[in-house]
Amino acid sequence: MKNYFLYITICLFALHALAGLNICGKCGYENGADAVVCNHCSAAMSPAKGNTQAKEEVPRGIIGIDEKVIKGQLVLADTAFAKGDVSLALLRYRNAAALNQLVENADPALGSRILAQIKKCRAVEDVGSRKCPVCEGGGDYVMSYNDLSGAEQTRTVKNKMCETCFGTGKIKVPLTVDEKKFKIGQASRRFAEEQQSKRWISVGNAWLPASADGLLTAKQTAIVTKAMADACKECGGFAKVDCGKCKGRGQVTCPGKCDHGMVRIQEEFSMTKSKLNRTEKCKTCKGKGSVICEECRGQGKVLCDKCEGTGERADCAKCSGAGAVECSKCKGTGNAKDGKCAGCRGEGFSLCNACKGDGKKK
Repeated sequence: MKNYFLYITICLFALHALAGLNICGKCGYENGADAVVCNHCSAAMSPAKGNTQAKEEVPRGIIGIDEKVIKGQLVLADTAFAKGDVSLALLRYRNAAALNQLVENADPALGSRILAQIKKCRAVEDVGSRKCPVCEGGGDYVMSYNDLSGAEQTRTVKNKMCETCFGTGKIKVPLTVDEKKFKIGQASRRFAEEQQSKRWISVGNAWLPASADGLLTAKQTAIVTKAMADACKECGGFAKVDCGKCKGRGQVTCPGKCDHGMVRIQEEFSMTKSKLNRTEKCKTCKGKGSVICEECRGQGKVLCDKCEGTGERADCAKCSGAGAVECSKCKGTGNAKDGKCAGCRGEGFSLCNACKGDGKKK
């Protein structure tokens, strides 16, 4: 029986060795065979025992992304734009721009095309629908007339469509900033699900092919993270916010004494001592019931105070917006007494821990 347990112990020891574990000589933590730095105490690791030759480290910085990957992203982005899904198209174009910065000897024309499409997406005015103010959403024609007393009345005419909304009951108006932010949020969720289904990896808000996993240098990580950094939280990157006075609609309720654009007037006749009530269009709003908001001059939006109209967050103070900083251990040399610096793996730079690489203030 003792021999049996001895045999089992030897087998388990052998399996342990075959698993390629590399035990840290400083803290005793069990790391993978190819570990360069201990995952527990960050001490430099020696080649795992039992290996006659240390596993060759994959060079960082060479991630194998070429223009075919970029163009594949552009095809998807162009398709979304053609379908009117501008928010999703913008995310795909921005991600393509981030990837393009990692391509060696990238074609300048391709980069210019991506930037042009990003600008085009941002220039598109997203519109939404509102209830038609003329037919009150009914879609029927509303006729105005004066009754025998001279009062202005309205009557709905069936089987004849409203000339304002063409029978739909709704009119198209620009989206408010809050509505735009909500739309962008939905597109971001769909974009993330799409990339996950392709088994791509996330680097900040950017997505890269799985083949790039673990190969990016600190500077490369900062590049793609900065390219897809979150915009100003207040305005969502649109540089403007909804006007507080009109709630983004550009119109406010008429300050005159009218009811939906109509004013009730009482006339007195001295000879007959009689009174007559009638209604007429409000002279202030000309019967519309609302007037242009003076705060935003009818635009519905005002300049964002938080980002001062840039649409971006302020730069990170620690890295000055670079996203990467000089390695504190090797002072940017990438070297240590026993070889490469364990802190930056010989790169001389590390990701800024204050902004996590996106170069912006949290």
